[in-house]
Amino acid sequence: MRDLFPADWKLNRATSALFGAHTRKLMGGAMTDVTRFVKVVKEAWAAARESDGWRIAEPGKNGHLGRTIWFVPNEVDGFTAMFPSDY
Repeated sequence: MRDLFPADWKLNRATSALFGAHTRKLMGGAMTDVTRFVKVVKEAWAAARESDGWRIAEPGKNGHLGRTIWFVPNEVDGFTAMFPSDY
């Protein structure tokens, strides 16, 4: 993921639920199109507000499908992108 997003974001993980909701399989599953995932996460990050070290993107902000996305600090000095139900 480090090549998909700016390094200063320290976004180094995403849950499978968030990833799966915004990607699609190509060539019978041999490849994955991450274009929409990258767009959604970038929009959510830009719309997110900080709260106790977390970043929280609320529904209705930009185009991330009306679902809240959390960016939670993790043990490797970065953030994990997830839906609240993944916590």
